[in-house]
Amino acid sequence: MPRIEHDGNICNLFCQITTSLEYGEEVWKEVLRLSDCPYTVFNTHQIYPDCVIPSLALACAEITSDSYDSFMNFFGRCFIRYMGRFGYDVSIQATGRFFTDFLQNVDNLHSQFRFTYPKMESPSMYLTEVNENGCNLVYSSVRQGFKHYLMGQLQQVAMEYFHLDVTTTVLETRLSNANNRSLYVITLRLDFDNSQYIILLRCTILLKYVIGFGPQNDATGACLQT
Repeated sequence: MPRIEHDGNICNLFCQITTSLEYGEEVWKEVLRLSDCPYTVFNTHQIYPDCVIPSLALACAEITSDSYDSFMNFFGRCFIRYMGRFGYDVSIQATGRFFTDFLQNVDNLHSQFRFTYPKMESPSMYLTEVNENGCNLVYSSVRQGFKHYLMGQLQQVAMEYFHLDVTTTVLETRLSNANNRSLYVITLRLDFDNSQYIILLRCTILLKYVIGFGPQNDATGACLQT
Protein backbone atom coordinates (compact mmCIF):
# COMPACT_ATOMS: atom_id res chain seq x y z
CA MET A 1 0.00 0.00 0.00
CA PRO A 2 1.40 3.42 -0.88
CA ARG A 3 2.23 5.43 2.19
CA ILE A 4 2.74 9.14 2.68
CA GLU A 5 4.04 11.19 5.56
CA HIS A 6 1.37 13.50 6.95
CA ASP A 7 2.12 16.22 9.47
CA GLY A 8 -0.41 15.42 12.14
CA ASN A 9 -3.18 17.39 10.44
CA ILE A 10 -5.85 14.70 10.41
CA CYS A 11 -6.75 14.81 14.09
CA ASN A 12 -6.95 18.59 13.90
CA LEU A 13 -9.20 18.42 10.87
CA PHE A 14 -11.71 16.25 12.60
CA CYS A 15 -11.60 18.38 15.75
CA GLN A 16 -12.63 21.25 13.52
CA ILE A 17 -15.37 19.16 11.91
CA THR A 18 -16.87 18.04 15.20
CA THR A 19 -16.71 21.58 16.55
CA SER A 20 -18.13 23.32 13.50
CA LEU A 21 -20.92 20.82 13.07
CA GLU A 22 -21.52 20.63 16.84
CA TYR A 23 -21.46 16.86 16.77
CA GLY A 24 -18.99 16.39 19.60
CA GLU A 25 -16.51 13.69 20.52
CA GLU A 26 -19.03 10.88 20.06
CA VAL A 27 -19.28 11.61 16.35
CA TRP A 28 -15.50 11.44 16.04
CA LYS A 29 -15.58 8.01 17.68
CA GLU A 30 -18.34 6.91 15.32
CA VAL A 31 -16.31 8.12 12.33
CA LEU A 32 -13.37 6.03 13.52
CA ARG A 33 -15.61 3.01 13.95
CA LEU A 34 -17.29 3.28 10.55
CA SER A 35 -14.00 3.80 8.76
CA ASP A 36 -12.30 0.92 10.57
CA CYS A 37 -9.53 3.37 11.36
CA PRO A 38 -6.98 1.84 13.75
CA TYR A 39 -5.72 5.26 14.85
CA THR A 40 -7.28 7.38 17.56
CA VAL A 41 -4.44 9.91 17.69
CA PHE A 42 -2.40 11.20 14.75
CA ASN A 43 1.15 12.26 15.47
CA THR A 44 3.53 14.55 13.62
CA HIS A 45 6.06 12.67 11.46
CA GLN A 46 4.14 9.40 11.80
CA ILE A 47 3.56 7.69 8.44
CA TYR A 48 -0.06 6.83 7.62
CA PRO A 49 -1.59 4.96 4.66
CA ASP A 50 -2.96 7.09 1.84
CA CYS A 51 -6.40 5.60 2.37
CA VAL A 52 -6.90 7.17 5.82
CA ILE A 53 -8.30 10.55 4.75
CA PRO A 54 -10.68 9.15 2.08
CA SER A 55 -11.93 6.51 4.54
CA LEU A 56 -12.66 9.13 7.17
CA ALA A 57 -14.40 11.29 4.57
CA LEU A 58 -16.63 8.37 3.56
CA ALA A 59 -17.53 7.77 7.20
CA CYS A 60 -18.34 11.45 7.74
CA ALA A 61 -20.56 11.45 4.67
CA GLU A 62 -22.37 8.38 5.96
CA ILE A 63 -23.36 9.97 9.27
CA THR A 64 -24.10 13.48 7.96
CA SER A 65 -26.05 14.99 5.09
CA ASP A 66 -22.90 16.17 3.28
CA SER A 67 -21.20 14.32 0.43
CA TYR A 68 -17.85 12.59 0.30
CA ASP A 69 -16.57 15.21 -2.16
CA SER A 70 -17.59 18.08 0.13
CA PHE A 71 -15.73 16.53 3.06
CA MET A 72 -12.59 15.99 0.97
CA ASN A 73 -12.80 19.63 -0.10
CA PHE A 74 -13.27 20.66 3.52
CA PHE A 75 -10.25 18.62 4.64
CA GLY A 76 -8.14 20.37 2.01
CA ARG A 77 -9.25 23.77 3.30
CA CYS A 78 -8.57 22.76 6.91
CA PHE A 79 -5.11 21.54 5.99
CA ILE A 80 -4.15 25.01 4.72
CA ARG A 81 -5.52 26.67 7.85
CA TYR A 82 -3.67 24.17 10.02
CA MET A 83 -0.34 24.64 8.24
CA GLY A 84 -0.57 28.38 8.84
CA ARG A 85 -0.21 27.77 12.57
CA PHE A 86 3.28 26.41 12.05
CA GLY A 87 4.68 29.23 9.95
CA TYR A 88 4.09 27.76 6.51
CA ASP A 89 1.99 30.82 5.69
CA VAL A 90 5.29 32.70 5.41
CA SER A 91 6.46 30.27 2.72
CA ILE A 92 3.22 30.70 0.80
CA GLN A 93 3.38 34.48 0.92
CA ALA A 94 7.04 34.43 -0.14
CA THR A 95 6.13 32.86 -3.49
CA GLY A 96 5.01 36.21 -4.85
CA ARG A 97 2.40 38.90 -4.96
CA PHE A 98 -0.16 36.99 -7.00
CA PHE A 99 -2.00 33.68 -6.74
CA THR A 100 -0.49 32.69 -10.08
CA ASP A 101 2.98 33.20 -8.59
CA PHE A 102 2.07 30.75 -5.86
CA LEU A 103 0.77 28.17 -8.34
CA GLN A 104 3.99 28.40 -10.34
CA ASN A 105 6.06 27.79 -7.20
CA VAL A 106 4.15 24.93 -5.53
CA ASP A 107 6.77 22.38 -6.56
CA ASN A 108 9.48 24.56 -4.99
CA LEU A 109 7.47 24.72 -1.76
CA HIS A 110 7.18 20.95 -1.69
CA SER A 111 10.95 20.69 -2.14
CA GLN A 112 11.40 22.88 0.94
CA PHE A 113 8.98 20.74 2.96
CA ARG A 114 11.04 17.64 2.23
CA PHE A 115 13.72 18.91 4.59
CA THR A 116 11.18 18.55 7.41
CA TYR A 117 9.31 15.55 6.00
CA PRO A 118 11.91 13.57 4.02
CA LYS A 119 9.54 10.69 3.23
CA MET A 120 6.85 12.95 1.79
CA GLU A 121 5.71 11.99 -1.71
CA SER A 122 4.57 15.29 -3.10
CA PRO A 123 2.61 15.86 -6.31
CA SER A 124 3.81 17.92 -9.26
CA MET A 125 1.97 20.89 -10.78
CA TYR A 126 2.42 23.22 -13.71
CA LEU A 127 0.30 25.85 -15.46
CA THR A 128 -0.98 26.27 -19.00
CA GLU A 129 -3.23 28.80 -20.71
CA VAL A 130 -2.72 31.62 -18.25
CA ASN A 131 -4.97 34.61 -18.99
CA GLU A 132 -6.91 37.42 -17.31
CA ASN A 133 -9.60 35.02 -16.15
CA GLY A 134 -7.36 32.41 -14.53
CA CYS A 135 -5.33 29.45 -15.73
CA ASN A 136 -5.23 25.70 -16.26
CA LEU A 137 -3.37 23.62 -13.69
CA VAL A 138 -2.00 20.16 -14.50
CA TYR A 139 -1.62 18.07 -11.35
CA SER A 140 0.24 14.72 -11.21
CA SER A 141 0.33 12.45 -8.18
CA VAL A 142 0.85 8.83 -7.20
CA ARG A 143 -2.25 9.18 -5.00
CA GLN A 144 -5.72 8.58 -6.33
CA GLY A 145 -8.89 10.14 -4.99
CA PHE A 146 -7.54 13.48 -3.74
CA LYS A 147 -9.03 15.65 -6.47
CA HIS A 148 -11.48 17.51 -4.24
CA TYR A 149 -8.90 17.68 -1.45
CA LEU A 150 -6.62 19.55 -3.84
CA MET A 151 -9.44 21.83 -4.95
CA GLY A 152 -10.16 22.72 -1.33
CA GLN A 153 -6.50 23.54 -0.73
CA LEU A 154 -6.32 25.81 -3.76
CA GLN A 155 -9.53 27.61 -2.86
CA GLN A 156 -8.37 28.19 0.71
CA VAL A 157 -4.95 29.50 -0.33
CA ALA A 158 -6.57 31.87 -2.84
CA MET A 159 -9.08 33.16 -0.30
CA GLU A 160 -6.83 33.37 2.77
CA TYR A 161 -3.62 34.73 1.25
CA PHE A 162 -4.67 36.43 -2.00
CA HIS A 163 -8.25 37.47 -1.22
CA LEU A 164 -9.60 35.73 -4.31
CA ASP A 165 -12.61 33.58 -5.01
CA VAL A 166 -11.63 30.64 -7.22
CA THR A 167 -13.96 28.41 -9.20
CA THR A 168 -12.46 25.01 -10.05
CA THR A 169 -13.56 22.81 -12.95
CA VAL A 170 -12.16 19.40 -13.84
CA LEU A 171 -11.19 19.39 -17.51
CA GLU A 172 -9.52 15.99 -17.73
CA THR A 173 -8.43 13.01 -15.64
CA ARG A 174 -6.10 10.32 -16.93
CA LEU A 175 -3.63 7.67 -15.87
CA SER A 176 -0.01 8.01 -16.89
CA ASN A 177 3.18 6.03 -16.30
CA ALA A 178 6.58 7.44 -15.40
CA ASN A 179 9.63 5.55 -14.15
CA ASN A 180 7.53 2.40 -13.71
CA ARG A 181 5.07 4.26 -11.48
CA SER A 182 1.43 5.03 -12.12
CA LEU A 183 0.57 8.72 -12.00
CA TYR A 184 -2.92 10.18 -11.76
CA VAL A 185 -3.03 13.32 -13.86
CA ILE A 186 -5.78 15.89 -13.40
CA THR A 187 -6.21 19.06 -15.43
CA LEU A 188 -8.18 21.77 -13.62
CA ARG A 189 -9.47 25.07 -14.88
CA LEU A 190 -9.07 27.72 -12.19
CA ASP A 191 -11.25 30.75 -12.81
CA PHE A 192 -10.33 33.88 -10.85
CA ASP A 193 -9.41 37.52 -11.41
CA ASN A 194 -5.90 37.29 -12.82
CA SER A 195 -5.92 40.64 -14.60
CA GLN A 196 -3.29 42.37 -12.46
CA TYR A 197 -0.85 39.51 -12.90
CA ILE A 198 -1.32 39.59 -16.68
CA ILE A 199 -0.82 43.36 -16.82
CA LEU A 200 2.44 43.11 -14.86
CA LEU A 201 3.63 40.14 -16.92
CA ARG A 202 3.00 41.92 -20.21
CA CYS A 203 4.77 45.03 -18.95
CA THR A 204 7.74 42.89 -17.91
CA ILE A 205 7.91 41.22 -21.32
CA LEU A 206 7.65 44.59 -23.08
CA LEU A 207 10.38 46.09 -20.91
CA LYS A 208 12.73 43.20 -21.61
CA TYR A 209 12.03 43.55 -25.32
CA VAL A 210 12.73 47.29 -25.25
CA ILE A 211 16.09 46.87 -23.50
CA GLY A 212 17.13 44.18 -25.95
CA PHE A 213 16.32 40.99 -24.09
CA GLY A 214 13.56 39.91 -26.42
CA PRO A 215 11.02 37.11 -26.04
CA GLN A 216 13.18 34.83 -28.17
CA ASN A 217 15.71 34.78 -25.31
CA ASP A 218 13.27 34.63 -22.43
CA ALA A 219 10.94 31.94 -21.12
CA THR A 220 8.78 34.56 -19.37
CA GLY A 221 5.22 34.28 -20.58
CA ALA A 222 5.75 30.93 -22.30
CA CYS A 223 2.39 29.71 -21.06
CA LEU A 224 0.68 33.08 -21.49
CA GLN A 225 -2.49 32.86 -23.52
CA THR A 226 -3.06 36.05 -25.49
